[in-house]
Amino acid sequence: MFNKNLCGIIEMGLEVTDLLNSQVYKSKFDFDEWPGSHPNKEKEIRPFNGSFFHVRHAYEELFPEAEFQINFKEKNKQKIYKIKYSINLLTQAA
Repeated sequence: MFNKNLCGIIEMGLEVTDLLNSQVYKSKFDFDEWPGSHPNKEKEIRPFNGSFFHVRHAYEELFPEAEFQINFKEKNKQKIYKIKYSINLLTQAA
């Protein structure tokens, strides 16, 4: 319902902030295959066009850089930050 009408709703000037911040389009997740902490505290945004059900196995595809491959020996020497993962389920209009 929302995906087909969202652009029209925004064009009408209706407030959609609460909708976009709700769990309708944004979901937090926690997978065992994904690290729960990391020395990098910067926010990262990565595109993923696959199924929500396949993202759990896509960490190395989404974060292929060496800095995201955690070396646990070096990890103990650095300040560590808790990672919060979320996925935006809003489809892009063509």
